[in-house]
Amino acid sequence: MGMEMLRSHKSLLPSRFFTKDQFGVRGGVEFVFMSTTTNRAVAFQYAKGKGAGTILEIQTGMIDRGAELGWLSLYPHEAELCFPPLTGLEVVGTRVEDGVLVLAMRLNLNLSTSTIDEVVGKRKKVVVGMCDNISVEINKSIKSKKWDTLCSQLNDTDSKVKVVIHKHAEAQLSNIKARVAEDFNTDKVLLDEMKKALSVGSGVRLQRAAVLDQAADDVQDVHDLAEASRSLAKKWREDEVLEQEVPLKFKMNVPPCGELWLRTVLGFQPGADGELEVALVEYYTDKWNVRNPTALSTHGGHEQLTGQILAAID
Repeated sequence: MGMEMLRSHKSLLPSRFFTKDQFGVRGGVEFVFMSTTTNRAVAFQYAKGKGAGTILEIQTGMIDRGAELGWLSLYPHEAELCFPPLTGLEVVGTRVEDGVLVLAMRLNLNLSTSTIDEVVGKRKKVVVGMCDNISVEINKSIKSKKWDTLCSQLNDTDSKVKVVIHKHAEAQLSNIKARVAEDFNTDKVLLDEMKKALSVGSGVRLQRAAVLDQAADDVQDVHDLAEASRSLAKKWREDEVLEQEVPLKFKMNVPPCGELWLRTVLGFQPGADGELEVALVEYYTDKWNVRNPTALSTHGGHEQLTGQILAAID
C-alpha cells in the first residue's frame, strides 16, 4: 500500500465522478498541476465550511507519486505534494466522514507528458537529429573512392585533405548543435541553421569548391598540397557556376557568341574586376580550343556545341 494523499474541493465535482460511463468507470482527468496533502487535518479544514465539501482520498503507488513541496513552501505544515498535469483520477468508492463526502480514488500519472525543457527544445531536437544524420553521411562519403581519388590527384599520400575536411565539417555541425534551444524557436534561426547544416553535408558529399578552399587553409604547413588544393578548388568553382546556370538558362535558339552571349543569355554580369566573366570565357575557349571567344558560334555548329556543353557539365 502506498502513501495516502488528500485533495479538498469546495466546488461541485463534474457528474462523471458520480455516474459510470459506458466502460463502467467514474472519474476524470486533472488538466493542470494537482495539489494534495498528507495532513488529514489540513484537508478536512479546507473541505469544511460553507457549501458542500468533498475530499479526494488518493492512494499512490510505486510509480504514481507526487513531488514533495514542503522544503520550498511558505506553509510547510500543509505537507503539500504536487502531481503533474493530465493526472487520471478514477473513483473506486465513496463514504461520508465527519460531514464531508470522501471519494476513494485510484491514481494514474501521465508519464509521457513532456517537460518544459522538452517542449522548448522540440525544434532543437529536430536540428540535432538532422546534424547527426548528416554526420553519418559525411563519415560515409569521406571514406569513398571519390575522396581517395581526389587525394591521389593532389599527391596527398597521407590523406591530410580528407582529415581536415572531415574535422572542419564536424566542427561546423557541433557549433550548430551547441546553440541554446530557445534560439531555434525563432523561425529565421531555425531555417538558417538547417540550411547551414545541409550545406555542410552537401559540400563534402558533392566535393564543392568551398570545402577544398577550407582544406587549403588548414594545410598551409604543406605548401605544395595547399597550392594544389586551391588550384583544383578554382576549377571546381567554375564548374559549379556552369552546372547551376547553363541547364537553366541555355537557349537552344540563341547561338553562343562569346562575351555577349555570356552576359545576355546566361545572365552573367561582370563584377568589379570582371573575374567571373573572364573565367567563363576562358572555360569555353579552353574546353573547345577556340582562341577567339566570339568564334564560339561557329565552332562545330550550334546543336553540336549545345550537346558538348551539357555533356561536359554532366
